[in-house]
Parts: sequence; structure tokens; C-alpha cells
Amino acid sequence: MPTQPFLTQTHQTGPAAPSLDYYEMADRWALPYDLYGGTKKMRAREKKWLPQEMRESNESYQNRLKRTFLYNAFKRTIKAYVGVSFLRNVTVNGLPKELEYLQHDCDGTGRSLTAFAAGLCEDLLISGKGHILVDSPKVDGPLTLADVRENSIRPYFNAIDPRNLIAWKVDSSGGTEKTNQIRFSERSVETIDEWQEKEVQRIRVIEPGQWTTYLLDENQYNVEAQGNFDLDYVPVINIYAKKEAPFVAYPPLEDLAWLNLRHWQSSSDQNNILHVVRVPLMFGRGFQEGELDGLEIGANRAVTTTNENGDLKYVEHTGNAINAGRMDLKDLEIRMGQMGADILIQGSVSRQTAAARRIDQAESMSIFQVILRNLENALEQAIKTAGEWIGVDVSDINVIVGDDLALPTQANPVDDLLKLGLIDEALLKELKRRGLVSDSIEAKDIMQEEEEPEVNPFEEIEENDDEPEDIPVPPVPK
Repeated sequence: MPTQPFLTQTHQTGPAAPSLDYYEMADRWALPYDLYGGTKKMRAREKKWLPQEMRESNESYQNRLKRTFLYNAFKRTIKAYVGVSFLRNVTVNGLPKELEYLQHDCDGTGRSLTAFAAGLCEDLLISGKGHILVDSPKVDGPLTLADVRENSIRPYFNAIDPRNLIAWKVDSSGGTEKTNQIRFSERSVETIDEWQEKEVQRIRVIEPGQWTTYLLDENQYNVEAQGNFDLDYVPVINIYAKKEAPFVAYPPLEDLAWLNLRHWQSSSDQNNILHVVRVPLMFGRGFQEGELDGLEIGANRAVTTTNENGDLKYVEHTGNAINAGRMDLKDLEIRMGQMGADILIQGSVSRQTAAARRIDQAESMSIFQVILRNLENALEQAIKTAGEWIGVDVSDINVIVGDDLALPTQANPVDDLLKLGLIDEALLKELKRRGLVSDSIEAKDIMQEEEEPEVNPFEEIEENDDEPEDIPVPPVPK
């Protein structure tokens, strides 16, 4: 059975019982999420991702594990793409005055819509899907627009971690999908007394017009609270990188994750052999029994034997295996860089109108373009749902997330711009328009007298968990 991130087997009963499709997704999410957790998480998984060799002692294995560091191309790829996609704030056109707060505080914690969308984008790249629950503070009786304005009642967005949404019921009859129930796990930290805290786990169940929370107490879930709301549907919006079925999707960078795992295991072998061969072995022959008792190695020391054919010397590794391992790691790093760019490969697509950005053009878009377009559609639906909570018409809403990121099969457009003779401010202006550099960059910051060497964006990754201040990003044209 796959690892459950938030539910133990003991608790997978009653309202905490996952849907069957959840098991398959959780199994395929295990590696991507562990990679995203960095070296510490990969080490914690021990033999799951780094097998113990036959006849390798537990002590030797633990020492090898502690000498293994993750070259995290998987996480750096995601961070790079999300970072460049949200250099500019999410743009919302047609937003009613009553919902303008969503741009700077969409989840009730002061999180901007741009930061919220960036987090959803990470979910999509790691797991293949994301969920927005549109919720509202609990009030008694139906809401009017006057009540909303007078009491500052604000619907808010809640991003449900894909690993937390454990079960769902969908009616697909009649050619449409209607969500009749979702169940997801919630964890919170509550105060026991002046000094102590405890972790509390709940299952929240939402159905059209009603909700129920179940509290975990003594290994069983009991009803804690329940209530009603005015909407006649479940206010959850699903986003997919590639939809397999309702609420079902798989990691779009899964192949990159497996290649990164191979690098993790190969680097473990490489680090281990380096540790071993750096200490030469002493080899001796022709010595009588007892002649080497009390042997001291060092300066001003002599070793004697009665055997004229006796020999004592250091034996060192030739290094052939070390170089082979090094080349294997380099090859893997190049392949990971290429595989990370695969989600940007596309034919030709433009963004001239809102209709032209819809998913019916998915065949001409890169995987990442589809993800951004799906994210735009989901945010539009979420804002419209928030409008329904408070009785505000949001029929003419339009959301734009960043710039298109794609790698056409033709030559790098930056090279084309240089061939056109664009220099200095003109070139910088065009680069900003395409979203390749930040608006804050000035010409003096990028114009060099000599051409800078090309850098592989995954080449300089340090083998630790610390994120560098500047994430190298491959050129990703509009």
C-alpha cells in the first residue's frame, strides 16, 4: 500500500477512508514529494530510495547514506518555471469592487492572489493537480449584499493540498460532472495549557449546501460540528496538468523524478568510492609472524625483515571507476536538464484574445502553457464562486497569469533578436516585453563588453538543501 502523507492505516476508516484512485496517485506522488523535500527527506526514506547492498552492514549503510547529497534538479526545475511565470503579478480584469480585496488577501491570511497562484502552480508541477475551495466565514441566515458590506464578510480561497483531499463522489451521468462530496484532512496545532500544545486532526466533509467536521479522538473520528451554506453545489475548483478522471491526475515531471532518483543512487556510489580510495591500503609480503607486531607508520620510522624478498608498500586505486562514475553523473545531469525543458516544447501558439487562450488549443501548446491556462480558468471560476457567495455578478471576469513560456522548435528567439541588430535599450525593452527579464533590470546590468559563456541552468546546483538566492533560469521565450 502506498505511503499516506497525512493518514495512518489505523485511521483509514469511516470518513477518513480514501477513494480507490487516491491510492494510485499517492503511490506515484511519493517520489516527487520526497525529492521536493531535499536531501533531508530522501535520507529519511533510507532504503526506499537508496537500497542497502548485500552483505553491507547497517553501520556501513548509514555512513554511506550520510555521505549522499541530493542534486535536486527536480525541485530546481519547478522553482525556475514558477519563478519566471510570476515575475509579474496576476492580472484580473473586470473585478467588482466588493472582491478587489482578493488581489492582496485572497485566503484570509494576507496572501496575495499572485502568491496563491504560484503555490497552486507548484502543486500542479509536483502532483499534476490542485484544488481551490471557496469558503466563507460562518454566519447565521442568508447573506445580502448589504450584510456583506456592513459586516465586511469576505469569501476566501483555501488551497487544498492534493495529498489531503482523500476522497470524492462525482455524478457523471448526463454528460456533465457534478461533485456530490469531497473529504479532506486538516491538521492544526491547539493549546493545551500555558506551556503545551497538541496536534489535532480532522476530516472535513463538504456536500452541496452542507458541511461536517469529524475530530480524531482515541483512534476514531467523531462528529465535531456541522452546518449549512447557501450554495447548492460543492464550491471546489479542480485544476489539472492533464486530467485522467475527475479528481485524478499524475505528476507531469514524473520521468524527471525517476532520473533524479538514479542520480541520487549513482552519486551515493560515487561519494562512497571516493571516500574509500582516498585512503590507500598498506600491502606487505614476506614478513615472518610477529615481525609487524607494534608497527608504527610515520616519519623517522623503519620496518625491517629477515626476508630479503619482503615488501611493504601502499596500494592505491587506479581511478578508472571514479572517472566512469563521474561521467555517468555528468550525463545524467545533462539529460535531466533536457527532460526538464520538455514541458516547454510546443508548436506554435499565440495569445491574441481570451478565446484563443482556452484549452481547445491544447494540441498546439506546451504542457506548461496548458497548466498556466488551466490555472487562469480555475482562478476565474473561484472568483465567480466568491461572487455567488455574496450575490455579486462576476460574469465578465478575466484572469491572466504571467507570460506564455514555451520553447518553439525553431531557433532561440534571443539569438534572432541579436541578429536583427537590436542593442542596448532596444534589446532590453524587447526582452522585458517577452518576460525574459524582470522590469526592474536596467541596461547597464545586462550589457557586457564581452559575450558571457552559456551556462547550463542545472550545472551549478549545490549538493545540499539550501536554495541559492538566485535561481538560474533557462531562456524561456514567450
